[in-house]
Amino acid sequence: MIGKIILIILFIILIALIIGANHLVNKACLRKYYMTDDPIKISKEENKKAKQEISANKARLSKIEDYYMDIMSPCTIKSFDGLKLYGKYIKNDTSNNWVILVHGYTADAKSMLSLADEYYKKGFSILAPDQRAHGQSEGAYTSFGIKEKEDMKARISWIKEMDKEAKIIVHGESMGAATTMFLAADNPDNLVAFIEDCGYTSFYAMQIDQLKGDLGVLVYPITFIANIIGKIRFSSDFYKSNIDSMKNTKIPGLFIHGKSDRLVPVKMCFDLYKAHKGKKSLYTPTPADHAECKFYDQDEYFRQIFEFLEGLGIRD
Repeated sequence: MIGKIILIILFIILIALIIGANHLVNKACLRKYYMTDDPIKISKEENKKAKQEISANKARLSKIEDYYMDIMSPCTIKSFDGLKLYGKYIKNDTSNNWVILVHGYTADAKSMLSLADEYYKKGFSILAPDQRAHGQSEGAYTSFGIKEKEDMKARISWIKEMDKEAKIIVHGESMGAATTMFLAADNPDNLVAFIEDCGYTSFYAMQIDQLKGDLGVLVYPITFIANIIGKIRFSSDFYKSNIDSMKNTKIPGLFIHGKSDRLVPVKMCFDLYKAHKGKKSLYTPTPADHAECKFYDQDEYFRQIFEFLEGLGIRD
């Protein structure tokens, strides 16, 4: 009798873990769940001056985003699995330099256009895609960079059809940075540098860091089961690590991360930077939260970018 009771209790625990894991997968991967307002805000603990600067830059740069959304032309490609993927681009005839601006989780192409003006002034043509299951691109779910890296290869091919001499850099933010690093691991032709801003080592490691305070040791079986469900339902792999990507890439990289990031700990940036064995640079401003480096001390942000690129011989 006691044995049956123990089995029933274990069965109930297993069902609860599966339900919890499935809920985690749905919230993470399915477009209808994650396309809400970004919950990351400026923390009360941040330096007052930094808060004011970030807030002012966000307001000012929203006008630049609107401007480039208006003047850039739409483009579409077909993904390897048949999805229609949308983007915006603008050609700059002063050089063969291109930048692909890759947005993060729940965002879209417009969110990266705050960077467009500085790149365009430096002679870059710009492609800003909506990642699959984001913005106007088709898709019911995201795979956190795994399928998205193949989409970026298709974007690179699209650029090469337009400009056979194209020298391409990819600048990704958050999940877009993860996509960028997965792409860099495959060392595609014409990709001459990458910039990752607040990317994570793996989705699994990020979830552990976020949830362990609330779930305790239960976070480990829940995320383990979630990964199995994600693989079956969406071909995701939450354990796939960009540490391995950085060990495999031969492409120079710039690593950017705010030390006040509450979503993706800055330690992940240091680990990624350490794993990269080629030409690289590191920029970690202290007051910036997640995806806010581009809004804090903009002069220094772009100085870091263009000094890195010029050191590789990439200039207008």
